[in-house]
Amino acid sequence: MLDTDKPVPEKLINKLEKRVNSYFNHKHQLDDFTLTGLTLVTDINVYDRAKVAAYMKVIQRIGKVNGFSPSQDDRPGNDIDLYLDGNSNGIKFMLYDLERLLKERSN
Repeated sequence: MLDTDKPVPEKLINKLEKRVNSYFNHKHQLDDFTLTGLTLVTDINVYDRAKVAAYMKVIQRIGKVNGFSPSQDDRPGNDIDLYLDGNSNGIKFMLYDLERLLKERSN
């Protein structure tokens, strides 16, 4: 939904409203829902597929972040994934190689 470096909140809400209307065949409006969570996803460009594992290992070693603890959730993870839970803020931080994860799941 977000295809720009500088999002305009009103445009994002309008896009979401259109998708809700389309998906529910105009039987529901955006105001019929209560937002209980938000997932932000970004692609970190490391410019070379071969470098992904190296970047992931470095970030995992850094893994200690003030206010966060290793996640206790069941995650598909492997040795280069990082999952953290906020100690008191309800935030979950997940860092993983999506392409690799999808390839492993398809095998």
